[in-house]
Amino acid sequence: MVSDFTFQTLQTLQSYEFFNLDVDRVFDARNGTSTLMANGKIDYEWPSYLNGACGNGVYSFNTVVPIRQYDIFHIDGRDQGKVRINQTAVATFSVGNPPAPPDWYTPRPDERPTTVTVKMGSSGTFTHTSYYPTWSLQEVMRCPAPN
Repeated sequence: MVSDFTFQTLQTLQSYEFFNLDVDRVFDARNGTSTLMANGKIDYEWPSYLNGACGNGVYSFNTVVPIRQYDIFHIDGRDQGKVRINQTAVATFSVGNPPAPPDWYTPRPDERPTTVTVKMGSSGTFTHTSYYPTWSLQEVMRCPAPN
């Protein structure tokens, strides 16, 4: 699968190839929740606008605990989940203690941000807390800007 941007000079934004990748997303409209599970591998070329070339390569996923979005109608937060990545890192999703929200955002009274903790073996532990984890994780995962 390759995504191309055609409004200007043709360029590849991102590309990926699946290897026995099974992704299940279940929506429970009655309770307003969803769960996400991913198992298998993907060879991913990060979008150039994310300065992502340093992260290009094969990623394997094994969901230990499904990632749960606790309010699909109003809140982007995830309150549980655990995924093993490349057999060495473990990403855990939980409700976190809120940082100050951005000036442009007023959290709902019952809203709590998501904390994503990734234990990367001998490389250490990465922790990120955000009201919008699906957007902000891409931002913090950017490669350093080229000099």
